[in-house]
Formats: sequence, structure tokens, C-alpha cells
Amino acid sequence: MTVIDLAAPITDPTARTAPDLILGTDTSHATSLEQVLEDAGLDWGVYSVDGNAGMSVIVDDREISTFAPDRQFILRDDNNVTLSMVGADYHPISNAEAFASTAAAARMGAVYESAGETDFGRRTFITMGLPEALIRVGGKDVVRFSIRFQTSHASGAVKANIRGVRQWCTNGCTTALRAPMGWSIRHTASASERLAMVEDAVRGGIRYAKEFAALGEQLISTPMSLRDYEQYIDGLYLKPDPDASKAAITRYERRRDDLMGLFQTAAIQQDAPGSAWSAAAAATEYDQWFRTARSADSRARHQFNGAADRFTDAAFSRALDFANR
Repeated sequence: MTVIDLAAPITDPTARTAPDLILGTDTSHATSLEQVLEDAGLDWGVYSVDGNAGMSVIVDDREISTFAPDRQFILRDDNNVTLSMVGADYHPISNAEAFASTAAAARMGAVYESAGETDFGRRTFITMGLPEALIRVGGKDVVRFSIRFQTSHASGAVKANIRGVRQWCTNGCTTALRAPMGWSIRHTASASERLAMVEDAVRGGIRYAKEFAALGEQLISTPMSLRDYEQYIDGLYLKPDPDASKAAITRYERRRDDLMGLFQTAAIQQDAPGSAWSAAAAATEYDQWFRTARSADSRARHQFNGAADRFTDAAFSRALDFANR
């Protein structure tokens, strides 16, 4: 089998941009929430329109009136884009109100990193780094952790999720641990309840990093042979049936060769060659950066929206199963 050297694509890891920065704005220089919102273009509010009163819309060059009984429309106040149609009891809040408690996270040591909107502002986010949660697996391999705060102007909730990124290759690092990874609270929650959620998220991020560090040390100290790795990736990517199409078999073989190359020769393995840690890293490297994507924006959305997390979790879990044999 031909081994492909895939070191070249990440000779300069800084060329890779995290999805939060592709979809949002770098706010690492910001010292306040107000500055973050202004720099990221999130300093707009929302207002509601009673669906019973009706709205005028253009249909086939005709202006008609439409109604949404017992509903209300939520619109941006800067461009009047409709963000959602919600129940009559829904209480809309601005981005400033939704993210007000991030100031408490900043007081606890978190730092603003990025912020932005997706789906025309229907969802907005602020990402804050946790310097205290930085770890070095094997004493070298840096993994940084952050909290991504998100709100939806349709669901009425603010969510906080822990994110881990392997610094060398900008791979996401997530896996199911005992420490919680996510929190959610309704817009209608009191200020004290929102503050408690943020405090739990910051402390939880630090606990999560500690647990992940222990898992990483176990993986990086567990040798994995080439034969073991072949079995490992065969569990992640099932071999097509013999009667599968030629295209499906070709894709499988090409992917398998790429994965073997990432495990054996790629620069991302320089700190942990031939280990269960490098096996998980190679698999997530392929899924997040070598899988086909229509554009950089499409790849960023795949990573940002959590689609990549399911595979990453499976890759780390399978590596941990190997280490615990």
C-alpha cells in the first residue's frame, strides 16, 4: 500500500482558520461586551410584530396582507429582517441582553475571542477563551479550551458549550466525559440564574480540561501498531460491500490511504508517533480538514454546527476503548 505524506498541508498551521473566525469576527482585542458587540456587528436589537395585526407582503407582484393568529413576528431593528415567528407569550431580548452575563465570565478570567451571527442573525454567538484551562498532552501537544455562548432569536434560550482545539492543527477535541460540556437557560431566567449558569460554565470548562488532560495522557502513553491502527480506522469507516459501486470502493481506498499517511508521516504526529492519541488525531484531522467540502464557509459550518463533533467523539472513544483493553 502506498503511504501518502500529508505533512505539507499543515506546514504552517496558522493558515487554518477556526470556524468561529470564518463565520464571525476576531474580538480578542476587546475589553468589554459593548466593544465585542460593536466590532462584530451585533449591536442591534429586536422587536415584535403582532401576528393578529397582520403584515403586508409581495406575492407575484401583488401586495397582500397575511395574518398569524396568536403568533408574533420577531424582527431585527437595524434592517427589519424577520428572524422568527413565535408564540404570543415569547419575550424577545437583544444580543446585549442575551450575552450580558459574559461580563461575569470575563471577571472570572475568560477572554473574548470571537463573535458573530449565522442564518442572517437568527443565531448569534460569542466565544471566550479559558486561559486557565490550557493543557499540554505529553508535555508538548497544546489543547486550548473555550466557551461558546449562543442564542437563538426563535428558541428563547442562551446556551454555553465547552470547545477544545488542538493548537497544532486546529482540530476540534471533544469527547464524552464525566464533566458537563453544555448548559442552557431560558431568556426569561432571572439575572441571578443567568449569572449562575455562566459561573458553572467557566468552572465546568476548567474541570473538563482537567479530565481531558488525563484522558490525553492515557492515550499518548498507549502504543498503537500499524496493524492496530488499520483495525481502528476500519471500525470508523466500514468497508463497502463487494458489490458496491466502483466509485464507492475507490473513495474508501483513497480515504484509507490518506488516513494511513496521516498516522505514519504527517507533521501532526510529531509529538506522539505511533500512539492511540495520534490515531484519534489523525482521524479527526482527516474528517475536519481533508473531507470534501464545497467551500471554506461550508467546512466552517460543518465544524461550527456540531456535525464534526459526532465523528470526533467516536474517534476519541474508540481510541480510549483501545487504551483500556
